[in-house]
Amino acid sequence: TPNQYIAHALQLASIAQSSATRGADALSLSDQVMEKYRTLTEEQRAAVGSEEYRALFAEEREGHDYDVLVHMLAGYLSSDYVYDVYIAMYDEETCAMVYVVDPETEERLYPGEWESVTEKGMRKFLDWDGTGRLYDIDHTENYGWLCTAGLPIQDKAGVTHAFLLVDIDVGNLIAGVKSFAVGLSAAVILLTALIAWAYTRRMKKSIVNPINAIARAAGAYAEDRKAGNPAADHFSALNIHTGDEIENLGLTMADMERNMAEYVDQLTAATAEKERIVTELTLANRIQAAMLPNVFPPFPDRPEIDLYASMDPAREVGGDFYD
Repeated sequence: TPNQYIAHALQLASIAQSSATRGADALSLSDQVMEKYRTLTEEQRAAVGSEEYRALFAEEREGHDYDVLVHMLAGYLSSDYVYDVYIAMYDEETCAMVYVVDPETEERLYPGEWESVTEKGMRKFLDWDGTGRLYDIDHTENYGWLCTAGLPIQDKAGVTHAFLLVDIDVGNLIAGVKSFAVGLSAAVILLTALIAWAYTRRMKKSIVNPINAIARAAGAYAEDRKAGNPAADHFSALNIHTGDEIENLGLTMADMERNMAEYVDQLTAATAEKERIVTELTLANRIQAAMLPNVFPPFPDRPEIDLYASMDPAREVGGDFYD
């Protein structure tokens, strides 16, 4: 993560600062470079990078302390994610960073060479009170985005003469952030997939499977009823224990199945009783109708007598009769 890179740079700066102050006189060299830099005219400073400009600081560059510090700081360049390790000082009047020692081999900046910096970034280092982490992320004209972390090189009185600085390419930070983001995204996706799988499994177990079982039981119940099968254990045999509305639905369907079976049995018995009564009443109707005269004339040898009879019962049979 970015914090890890910054912490690594500050740790490296602390080690390099200790080595620079103990192995060579970094204070005196920094003072010599800054004193000479501040005596230069604007025209001389504008020639930075030229052989004429570098010749102005030949004395500082050829000294023993400079060689020791270059060799010492060069050993830290192989550290991971580090772009450069160097000693420099800020000049408030020109708002510039003035290099004292730079071990970079390909694009080395020699003593006295300078680069413009922002007021905000310069003040962050010059006004540092020793609390918190000292670093700044800014866009530079020559190197693009850099994260510069460091520590002051001070004398015994606590006066800052220079800074031991470590540059980290922000591209590495971005790559680290991307790597962290990719890893985090993968972890989130995996966790989401696991949660979704567990939730789906739970939903299937507690909702989908019980509902499908109730649907199958309903289909089997309908088929058995159509076939005349009096079995009444389709829903009660499901044994659903979800502890929610699905379980209540299963119990309700089981009660309905039992009630329906009892109702059908009662209806069947009532229908059979009704059919028996109808049969008996029909028989009684026939018996009663058979009692009426059905031969006419009833007395063929007595023409003076005519006899006719009819019966219209209110329902199947009548209660009144005659002789």
